[in-house]
Amino acid sequence: MFARKQYPFGSSVNPENGEIDQTAYVPVFYRNEKMGKEVSISQISEGLLAGKNYIILGEYGSGKSRCVSEIYSYLADRWGESFLFPVAINLRECWGLKSGDEAIRRHFNKLGLDAMSASAIRAYNRHSLLFLLDGFDEIGTQSWSVDDARLKQLRAQALLSARDIVRIAGRGVLVTGRDIYLLNDAEMLSALGMDESLTTIIRVKEEFSVREMLS
Repeated sequence: MFARKQYPFGSSVNPENGEIDQTAYVPVFYRNEKMGKEVSISQISEGLLAGKNYIILGEYGSGKSRCVSEIYSYLADRWGESFLFPVAINLRECWGLKSGDEAIRRHFNKLGLDAMSASAIRAYNRHSLLFLLDGFDEIGTQSWSVDDARLKQLRAQALLSARDIVRIAGRGVLVTGRDIYLLNDAEMLSALGMDESLTTIIRVKEEFSVREMLS
């Protein structure tokens, strides 16, 4: 856990030096537009523990990665009760990967924890990990086409490692990204291999509410 907290969570970094953002977190709420409700970090975290999937959408710099960081801390503080260990992967580091195993190994190598990769894979196969996958829009495709159907296929191929994690995890999975990368919710759910009935799509609000500003 210590090693992960010393490594950047997606784009949540100090823009001046590229190091981890140390700014104090201001509790905010996120918007479940389908239900017309606000949800908190703790509610999302508890939902993940209960086996629900979440997709968090928002523009670049809107706070998605910071949200992942806070959810990671919430889950890490409770892993001794849940026996589910959170793994927060920056998807932009998974370019060209096709499987969840590859993404996990690369993640632990990035943390300098190469020796733990095999244990992490075993935990993955035993459904003992909770995955937070940050930035599906940052993987990108390795080729291009003017054909819409082919482009859709290429986008899905770029997300194969994330889709494989969702398929094997056996637990709730959280994924973040910008919705401009995929045409609509249907393509997004399909590319990520998420069941609509088990997945809640949340948006980062564009501005603070009065309650949040006063907190």
